Amino acid sequence: MLRFLYHFLTSNSRHGTHSPFVYELADSVIYNKDFADTVRDGKGSGYHSKGEYLSRAISRKLGGKLMSSDLHANSIDRNTVLIIDISDFKESDLAYLENSCFIQVNNIYQSQENLRKWESMISNPTIDVSIDLYYFGLLFHRPQQRKENFKLRYPFWIYGF
Repeated sequence: MLRFLYHFLTSNSRHGTHSPFVYELADSVIYNKDFADTVRDGKGSGYHSKGEYLSRAISRKLGGKLMSSDLHANSIDRNTVLIIDISDFKESDLAYLENSCFIQVNNIYQSQENLRKWESMISNPTIDVSIDLYYFGLLFHRPQQRKENFKLRYPFWIYGF
């Protein structure tokens, strides 16, 4: 609970970001209830966690498709969004980021070890943009942008707890 409170107090909304890419993503998808509603089908399509609904919305905005299966699958292409648990993540897996839309990493605050792993991941030179939403993080390879790490408040009023 203390980690959540600390994250909430030290994170920003879209107005606290100075990256045009992250601001646009936050404004048009993350904090946009209308856009979020367009990706919810309400029929139990397999997207049950808060992160998967949001990743589905972001991938639709960026033109990607979700893949939450084995990270080492041969079908990874430029439009693939990988969803993985941080406990299953290996440093060598960051090589797949260059061929994907983005990577969603779940459970980054679940333990101190996971948090250290997250810190190591975002310091890797392959990661140009990271967005920490407390419940999960998003990793992007955007060589046209300088390296930045963002902490945004998860919009629980849109996607639920």
